[in-house]
Amino acid sequence: MGREHEAQGIVEQELKRLGFEVERLPIPDAIATDPLAGVPQLSYDGRFDVIGRSGAGRGPSLLLNGHIDVVPAEEADRWASPPFEPRRDGDRLYGRGAGDMKGGFAMAALALDALGATAPDAIAGPLTFVSVIEEECTGLPTRKRRTEPSTRSTSRSGSSKRCGSWSAG
Repeated sequence: MGREHEAQGIVEQELKRLGFEVERLPIPDAIATDPLAGVPQLSYDGRFDVIGRSGAGRGPSLLLNGHIDVVPAEEADRWASPPFEPRRDGDRLYGRGAGDMKGGFAMAALALDALGATAPDAIAGPLTFVSVIEEECTGLPTRKRRTEPSTRSTSRSGSSKRCGSWSAG
């Protein structure tokens, strides 16, 4: 937590490669006063969400939403290998964030790349890809993006858990 800049940069570069217009959106500290949200663990100063937008057609819109943070690896000495170093064992990948949520981001990027190559007109409306920070602790950045008109649309999350009625995974 608080060290998501490098990972957000990777998401940003991949979205640009896929043809998205990308921007970094700061998280206002004022979101912490939302009575329905958790208590922020760190200041949001200098931290940001990454938003990628593509397409402007009149068809249905699609919002792909996910988080870049992971739950801290408590008791790292109990892990079979260092939790923040990816390890392949056969056809499985082990490490903090491999399944939730970095795997989801990778699969979404691969799917969008394949769709663009094989059926570029398949998504007729606006497509938005949102990478938020601190979902594991408070969900505040996702809550902030969810209330903004520019990112409100049909939403799908690659996360393995349900986050209310507006996302599925």
